[in-house]
Amino acid sequence: MKNLWRGYFRACAVGMVFIILILTNVAVASDPEMLFKQANELFQQDKYPESIAAYEQIIQQRIESWEIYYNLGNAYFRSGKVAYAILNYERAKKLAPQEEDVLHNLKIANLSIVDKVAEPPEFFVIKILNDFISLTGLQMNLDQVTKVMLGTYLVFMALVIVRLIIPNKTTRRRILYILLPVGIILIIFVISFQIQLYSASNFNEAIVIAEKVDVMGAPGNDATQVFTLHEGIKVKIENRAEKDNEIWIEIRLADNNSGWVLESTVERI
Repeated sequence: MKNLWRGYFRACAVGMVFIILILTNVAVASDPEMLFKQANELFQQDKYPESIAAYEQIIQQRIESWEIYYNLGNAYFRSGKVAYAILNYERAKKLAPQEEDVLHNLKIANLSIVDKVAEPPEFFVIKILNDFISLTGLQMNLDQVTKVMLGTYLVFMALVIVRLIIPNKTTRRRILYILLPVGIILIIFVISFQIQLYSASNFNEAIVIAEKVDVMGAPGNDATQVFTLHEGIKVKIENRAEKDNEIWIEIRLADNNSGWVLESTVERI
């Protein structure tokens, strides 16, 4: 009887050790830093499908960075999946708008697109601001711009209050000299915030991921075909409708041509 119980407890102990090892391996495998390192190593070994799976696993944990999307785009590009490469380069660009490596690789990937659509000229205010950001080396997304803007505003208001309560004229004049550049910086970040907020709320963009898409004049397969698109091209989503139990979206190109496609043929940036 004792031997029976001893064997039972030994089996339980072995089982517990086995479960702990499994849980430990799962925890290590799901650790974002370990996964990122593993994905990079797989990429260096030319194991692109495996590296894609590892990068995607990090993103599934709702962890985002431009480096993850950039590396994922590189892995897709090396795998010959240009549409998904462009999609992830665009996502990286959203988080790091002025990152040179992202912009360069996106430009290279866009050379593979079948449909060539001329981009409209950039609005001069946005161009000036982007040139300023490029010259100063500032690379900020909407969240970062918001934080810097609020921080600058608090500094500006604190200086205004201090200047109002200090009676010494010399000190007040010195604070004014500080207020002027702080105010200019605040104005720059307010403009940048407004532009990025407008872009985020109004430019709901996507990439065509289907190899070939027939663009219709209205929702539904029975509508008139107006033109054809191929994978990799960027579109703006303007509307959404349901027809015959299928979801259709209205898209618009940079040259203002528009039409309807199945939602499954594109993926949002």
